[in-house]
Amino acid sequence: MMIGSIASLSFIVLASVAPTTPSTAGEPTQIAKPSHIRIDERQARRIAWDYGIVRIEEIALAGGRWEIAGRDDEDGELALDIDAHSGKVSR
Repeated sequence: MMIGSIASLSFIVLASVAPTTPSTAGEPTQIAKPSHIRIDERQARRIAWDYGIVRIEEIALAGGRWEIAGRDDEDGELALDIDAHSGKVSR
């Protein structure tokens, strides 16, 4: 009986001092961007807003450029390509 009690006590002690990590459930995952990418998604969205897009419907990083499609304040369609290194915009 004594051995069972010691084993139970050892488990309780180990469980109480085991390192824990905070839960990250529901938090967005941070993905490291390649070193040749200087314009991140947040910056690309700001550039799009500066060019008149008020509602972004699609945004994707492809081939070293951000491809953004959305709507202006009159509900017209707009599309922009933003160089992910320089930030240069082409329509």
